[in-house]
Amino acid sequence: MGPTLFDAHVHLDRLDEPTEAIQRARQGGIRGFLLPSVGVDSWKAQKEIAHKEEDVHVAYGLHPWYAATLSDEERLRDLGALRRLVDKEKPAALGEMGLDHHPHFEKKSYSAQEKAFVAQLAMAHLLELPVVLHVVQAHGACLGILRDMGAPRAGGMVHSFTGSLETAQAYVRMGLSISFSGSVTRSHARKAREAARSLPLEQILVETDAPDQLPSGRDASQNEPAFLSDIVACIAELRNADPLDVAAQTEQNARKLFRL
Repeated sequence: MGPTLFDAHVHLDRLDEPTEAIQRARQGGIRGFLLPSVGVDSWKAQKEIAHKEEDVHVAYGLHPWYAATLSDEERLRDLGALRRLVDKEKPAALGEMGLDHHPHFEKKSYSAQEKAFVAQLAMAHLLELPVVLHVVQAHGACLGILRDMGAPRAGGMVHSFTGSLETAQAYVRMGLSISFSGSVTRSHARKAREAARSLPLEQILVETDAPDQLPSGRDASQNEPAFLSDIVACIAELRNADPLDVAAQTEQNARKLFRL
């Protein structure tokens, strides 16, 4: 009997064959999946998968890529729809939400991203739900908002973390967990690998972010949750730890965070 694992961030609705991918993952010991949102158009497919698969848990939200495209009127409309959906479906978390300052976004989109993030963070406070944060080249701005508003009492995760140990520690001090994806398996990801090596294991989650971020050494057309063991093995090697211990603790961390 091998280890059991929890994929803390996987876009099952974007996989070519979600049902088959879930079955392969279960055969590899995956016993839980957190399925996050991108935008309103993703909610229906997410809901259908979660209703069908009892080990799939959902986070609903407005991703910063999606929020960047919204007018003020559209954002208010979608936030209202999000609140109604959350009240009805009782998700495990809110998100993805956050800030993305990658150069392919025009700076004029930052305000729309921030307004959507602040509104969803306030919703998480009100409903006492954990948050799933997407932060790219914007950790300073994100941490500033979290300091101003406070992190939700229910906690949250910074997904697919690639920043420095110092930045990770700042999130951890706020009660948030740090999640590592296939990016940490790449030898040049020095900052993320230092964070994965040095953070308390109790604050670490593992994720595939499938179908994106294929782990190093995998020859496949797309990433899938069955490859989560690659991330666990990498973190175990970095920490000189037993992969069984890393798998067990990260699964426990996810279940505690999402109250499962």
